[in-house]
Amino acid sequence: GDYKVYFFLNCYNYDEAFLQAVEKLRQRECTLVWLYAPGYSCNNASGEKFMERLTGFTLRKQSEAMHPLFTLNDGRTFASPITPIKPFFAVDASDSATVLGRYENGTTAYAVKKTGKATSIFHGVYRLDVPVIQEILRGAGAFVYSESSDPVEANEHFVTLHARFDGQKTIHLPAKTDVLDIVNRRIVARDVDSFSFEAPLHSTWFFYYGQDADKLLEELNQQ
Repeated sequence: GDYKVYFFLNCYNYDEAFLQAVEKLRQRECTLVWLYAPGYSCNNASGEKFMERLTGFTLRKQSEAMHPLFTLNDGRTFASPITPIKPFFAVDASDSATVLGRYENGTTAYAVKKTGKATSIFHGVYRLDVPVIQEILRGAGAFVYSESSDPVEANEHFVTLHARFDGQKTIHLPAKTDVLDIVNRRIVARDVDSFSFEAPLHSTWFFYYGQDADKLLEELNQQ
């Protein structure tokens, strides 16, 4: 697909066909995000050289067990301080990548570099936090519908949000339009590019946005 961002969550093993697909992505202006141990194995063999071939990063296996977390350059810490585990992989100091975050041992856990026309990101911890995802999306020019940590899914006409936390929620839209609360069958906003609402804990919301929101509401009320 012609996407702005690709997340490779558990790409620990790959073959030549997958490598060729990635090389085609690197010919486009997009963002490739590699998590934890990308490409460690290839064709029944394992090693850091296979990781570099796939991701473009020079990676080194860390000998000690570490907590699965990293600290950004601005001091924020992400992921989870659970029991230390291993292995972890770090970007080698000789790599040209820009360091964004480090493991507790000071090695590079989070970094970015250009690989071809694409922007490649190495994220050495296997868990992604919402603020990190949002920063990656913004950097890639992708539209962010919600700034909260609630689960959200959206397309060109629908947005759904599940309240992981209670309180006021704000949804951003690509353009000004009308908004219909489908479950409660009411227009909640007109000619807006963002709207807010109060969401009780664990409530789920389903919105339609478009200039024909009134027409859809009429059809729903006829059912």
